[in-house]
Amino acid sequence: MSELKQHGGKGMSDLLSAILFVMKDESESFWCFVALIECFGPNFNRDQNGMHSQLFALSKLVELLDRPLHKYFEQNDCLNYFFCFCWILIHFKRSGSRT
Repeated sequence: MSELKQHGGKGMSDLLSAILFVMKDESESFWCFVALIECFGPNFNRDQNGMHSQLFALSKLVELLDRPLHKYFEQNDCLNYFFCFCWILIHFKRSGSRT
């Protein structure tokens, strides 16, 4: 949680507002949000182990579910899936400004 605070928790209010809309109860929404952040907190660790675990899982899913795409990534030396880093992180951090 401290790593998350260091990153400013950008975009967290977007997640919490959606939870609150669905749950309709502030107390239950808060605890649901806490559980969500605890699950995804490793995404924000300085060592990036959480992100690397998710990138590895994504690579295994693509290998299993879309062999041609996996082969394409293999041929183009993209099996580290670093190009997906922002896609995974963006769920929990706002990028750019909204207009």
